[in-house]
Amino acid sequence: MRRRFALLLLIASLACGQERLKKTYSGGYQVTGTSAKATVQLPSTATAVNVRLISANVTCPDGTCTITLIRNGTTATATAGTVVKSRTGEPAAQAGFYTASNSSGGTSLPVQPLPGTGILGFDLLSLDIVVLPGENFSVAVATGTSQQITVNCSWEEYNPSAANSPR
Repeated sequence: MRRRFALLLLIASLACGQERLKKTYSGGYQVTGTSAKATVQLPSTATAVNVRLISANVTCPDGTCTITLIRNGTTATATAGTVVKSRTGEPAAQAGFYTASNSSGGTSLPVQPLPGTGILGFDLLSLDIVVLPGENFSVAVATGTSQQITVNCSWEEYNPSAANSPR
């Protein structure tokens, strides 16, 4: 009986003391113009965290847009956007979200045209895009006519050395 009680206490203490492995965040912005770029960036000073991209959504209501996904461009320094926590009580995100991003270069993934009006969503989990400290990921939008462009990104932060890490 004492053994069972001790085992139950051990299991309960492990369950209660375990921190959630993944914390989810998002950022978005809207601009009127012919181009937009949003960047999720993990600073090189980030500790015990990697970023895994979940999704990106782009809206171009007034015409054809060309959307490019870019890995590891130059460090974005402008303009810092607002990062939204998916759950209250989560710590602040270590990754930054940049609107009107000035990140340039990097490796472009295939370009996606968005014909006509609408929303194009990217399931980035299926691409398994991981951002390590000092790296970034951008969504760039170009259009021939000035219009209201919306870019939204979501990501999760996790400790890569945790026993149940997604990596």
